[in-house]
Amino acid sequence: MSTRVIRVTGKGQIKTHPDMTRITISLQGVMPEYDATLEASADDTESLKSIMEKMGFKRTDLKPRGRFLWF
Repeated sequence: MSTRVIRVTGKGQIKTHPDMTRITISLQGVMPEYDATLEASADDTESLKSIMEKMGFKRTDLKPRGRFLWF
């Protein structure tokens, strides 16, 4: 019985949009009280989300990765 071989040679190219972009932004501030610190952080986060939304990002797609507080 003879062996049959099919050989295919070629080139291909694929393009796709990325499904995730990570942007790192650091905000720093000094506040006298803990509550003021949290409020300022929340206000700053909302401001950044508004800016990113104006640039075409969906507000619901923007997720903070963490919040660090030092005393």
